[in-house]
Amino acid sequence: MKPSLPTLLKYSRSIASLSAKQLTLHQLRCVGTIGQPSALTHPHLLSAGHLTPGLSISEYAHRREAAAAALPSNSLLVLSSGQKQIMSNDIPYEFRCNTDFAYLTGILQPNVRTILDSSGKWAVFIEKASEEQARWDGEQLSEDAVLEHFGADEVTSVNFEHSCLPRYKIDPIV
Repeated sequence: MKPSLPTLLKYSRSIASLSAKQLTLHQLRCVGTIGQPSALTHPHLLSAGHLTPGLSISEYAHRREAAAAALPSNSLLVLSSGQKQIMSNDIPYEFRCNTDFAYLTGILQPNVRTILDSSGKWAVFIEKASEEQARWDGEQLSEDAVLEHFGADEVTSVNFEHSCLPRYKIDPIV
């Protein structure tokens, strides 16, 4: 069930009104699973209730609502955050998230896909990192963080190409 915009605004305001101790306890549930800066890990950059500097949870919800409203009926918007590119052998380039993906979601991690349908339902698909990959790259986004921290309606750890699109019973545009 998708949280309504008033619910997200209420949540954002309630987070902003928490004391420092309460905020720390609230955010500890997501620390290490978000995979990107948060108000707890980078208080000099992010305020409580913000996903990226200066942009709140409710702002991203507004953006997704506007994008869903602009879609033709019975259609999907499918976006990918992008993949980490390797420079030389095991040395990666610095990851830069797909701009459209970051604009709608606030998620700044590689190997994440999202589907937004014309009704406003938002599904996120994350690629599960191996222990070896997590050791080298750090903690990755978890399913719980996507649901709780970013406000997705549905999240699944899957291989994107094989699992998500068949669930949507929408005829392809010819």
